[in-house]
This record gives sequence, C-alpha cells and structure tokens, in this order.
Amino acid sequence: MKRWTQNPPFAPTASRVNCALRLANTDFAFRLLTEITKEQPDKNIFISPYSISTVLQMVENGAGGKTKEELRQALGIARLSQPAQNEANRELNRSINAATTNLVLKTANAIWYRQGIPVNPKFTECNQLFYQATVEEVDFSSPAAVGQINSWVRNQTRGRIPSIVSGPIDSMTDLYLANAVYFKGDWLKPFKVNETKDREFHLRRGKPKKVPMMFQGGNSPTERQRVIKSQEFPTRVRAWECTSCYLTQVQVQKNCCPS
Repeated sequence: MKRWTQNPPFAPTASRVNCALRLANTDFAFRLLTEITKEQPDKNIFISPYSISTVLQMVENGAGGKTKEELRQALGIARLSQPAQNEANRELNRSINAATTNLVLKTANAIWYRQGIPVNPKFTECNQLFYQATVEEVDFSSPAAVGQINSWVRNQTRGRIPSIVSGPIDSMTDLYLANAVYFKGDWLKPFKVNETKDREFHLRRGKPKKVPMMFQGGNSPTERQRVIKSQEFPTRVRAWECTSCYLTQVQVQKNCCPS
C-alpha cells in the first residue's frame, strides 16, 4: 500500500482552503451586487462585500441549526469546515493588514453585546482569535453606548465615517457586530490639482451633468495608453481615501449558540 509523505490529492490544504474562501467571497460579492441592483436599478452603488461577508461569517460562528445552514449557503462556504473557514479568514485578515510602503490598508472587527445577556464564550473567543475582533460588554440602555460604538467606527475609518449608530438602541437589540475598512495611498504618477476641471458625465438616463474630473495624458496616444496602464498596478493613489463600515445587529435567543 502506498504511503503519502505529503498531503494526498484533493486534501484540504491551507492554500486550497484559502483559495476556496477567496472564490466564495468573490462569488458572494457579485451575487450581492446583482440583488442590490435589482432593487435599485437607477442608483449608483458603492458597497464593501468584504465587510458584509466578514461580519456574516462572524455571526455564523454563533449560529446553529437552520440559521447556520442558511448563512453558510448564502455565503458560499457550505463545503468548508468551520475550523478551515476560520483559519482562512485569519490568514486573509493578516495579508490585508500587512504593512506596505506605498499605501495604508487596514481592516478591523468588533462585537458589542448587551450587558447581562448570556453569550457563549466560545463565540467571542473564536471571533477574537480568528477575526481579531474587539469584544466589549456594553450597557445599551446608557446614552454613552452609542458614543462608544461610534467612537470605534470613527477611529477605524480615520474620521471618514463619524457615526453609524443613532440612539436610543432598540431594546430588542442584544448584540452588534462591525467590520471597518480603511484605504489610502498615492498615485504612481500623481494627478495635477490644476488639471481637475468640470467635465460632462453622461448618465444612463437623462441629460449629462458637470462633475469635477481628474485628467492626465501623455504626449501621444501610445504614451497616454502607457500612463493609463501603469496606474493599474501597483496601486498608488494620491490623496485618495476609501472607507467602509458594515454593522449588523442581532437578537440573541437563550441557548441559541452551539456549545
């Protein structure tokens, strides 16, 4: 009988699991965007699917039964084991937050739960370990609770998103989970401020409207094409900041979390 000295074919190695999670996240992103555009066909849409899938996977760690099954199906991770899924998320989080010289890209997760409610410690420990989540017990009946959550959001987005919760907090809400993303970098070839001018933007429907547009060109079509291509990779964006924060609220039922 042949003995394998390495992982046998089709074994769930770390690289395969990480790839499976990336594919699941990408598929979820396009499915989510498709559904949103169905509901808002005439609006511009700017979302962070990564934030949404991360928070829902954090929620899924505390779910059980039919709820857990439906979350895993919706997220496209039904074929991944729970330990493999969590470990892949930890590696993804590490790679996103790795230090780079030309840009700032940071993500952060948090859980705030109502003071006094029973929360399975395995749920909070899992999200702290694999998602590096801040976990805090908060008196939701206090006006200070809203400020505490918004302060975290403001700090993680460098002030770009000043608040996300308004008080008072609903008495049915027992737990908040959040993911924040912050990005800032420099263009490889910076745009000149004085080249930004109002130009026509053609809407899908209706008349064109004037909007401020950056402009950069070369001395010839070939040079211009080369400039455009060089902007794609590596990504360096002059004074360009992109932030997102996704927050979900949960009502916790007694004994709902798996032990």
